[in-house]
Amino acid sequence: MNLKLKHLPFLFLPFSLSLNAQELKAELNKEVKRVEKISYILDYPQKAKGMFL
Repeated sequence: MNLKLKHLPFLFLPFSLSLNAQELKAELNKEVKRVEKISYILDYPQKAKGMFL
């Protein structure tokens, strides 16, 4: 019984790692969207100029 309890955290390790990977991926996606939004805002005057000409 003692041996099983000692190895119990290792059973949950892959699950917690995959959870971390999903959280990390979500954070990276947020960061990418933020960068895209900033670059769109910075490019907007040129896009607007093209529409009005």
